[in-house]
Amino acid sequence: MNTAATATSSTTGTALRGLRLALRAYPAAYRAERGEEITAVHADSTAGAGRLAVIRETVGVAAYGLRVRTGITASSTAGRLLATTAPLAAAMALGQQLTALVFLPEKWRQATANHSYALQHPGTAFVDWHSPLIAQTVT
Repeated sequence: MNTAATATSSTTGTALRGLRLALRAYPAAYRAERGEEITAVHADSTAGAGRLAVIRETVGVAAYGLRVRTGITASSTAGRLLATTAPLAAAMALGQQLTALVFLPEKWRQATANHSYALQHPGTAFVDWHSPLIAQTVT
């Protein structure tokens, strides 16, 4: 028995099952109209590819199916708006959090250094060291 052929056929069977599941993300009319084409392109792009590449391609097919189902494609106004604004929103969010990522370690050391006695001696009264940390991080 040829084990390489068996492994390939079982991998292909698994990939086909995954693709069939991914195709279910598309609306029925879209799937009926373009399902064979999607399957052929998927087969061409994953021919000879490793398991991770097949999974990545199948997830991409499913993700686009969800975009088609929700109407967020390049042919819709919502899709074009999202494609235009998403990189800007991501850059703004990263810029906003960058200061916290840069300065938080120093603020953490300052806040915990002032209350290290209470942390080292558990029998003493509890000192809330979270408040100074939050206050220093916010300011």
